[in-house]
Amino acid sequence: MLLREVRDKFSVLTKPLHPSKSVHSHHGYISHNDIIGKRVWEAVETNKGVRVTLHEPTLDEYIRYTTRLVTPVRYPLALNFLAI
Repeated sequence: MLLREVRDKFSVLTKPLHPSKSVHSHHGYISHNDIIGKRVWEAVETNKGVRVTLHEPTLDEYIRYTTRLVTPVRYPLALNFLAI
């Protein structure tokens, strides 16, 4: 689920929703219990009173907002092969 603030260009991509967890940002936090059962385009408020709408992320947004996990190359021989 993508959370987007109504007034700003602020967006947060949530992880899979679990009833006992919450989403944290600089605008406050939202409990997953408040999100579960809501429909797309419904508004939810953070603990600081900021209104956030729920969106289904597009593929572009999913790629942009997902944290990138990079596996480092550990073997110098493999690194030499990649550099050529």
